[in-house]
Amino acid sequence: MSTYLSGVALTGTTANKIEQIITQKYIAGFLQDVDFNAWYENRRTGYPEFVLNTSTNLNVPSTSFSPALAIPAE
Repeated sequence: MSTYLSGVALTGTTANKIEQIITQKYIAGFLQDVDFNAWYENRRTGYPEFVLNTSTNLNVPSTSFSPALAIPAE
């Protein structure tokens, strides 16, 4: 375990290190079929930080991401 941890290169401040860890967790969750875990992690932590294109965003207001998943009406 200590050999593995010494081989992992986290850089920067503590906040940067946490961002690196959460970003890797997001990628791992996004690429696996684990439902909405990656989305939950992003909503909970704010990492990874996404660039929002306000000209194509259909949310109201168009300056922020949706705070919840949209449930389609039947």
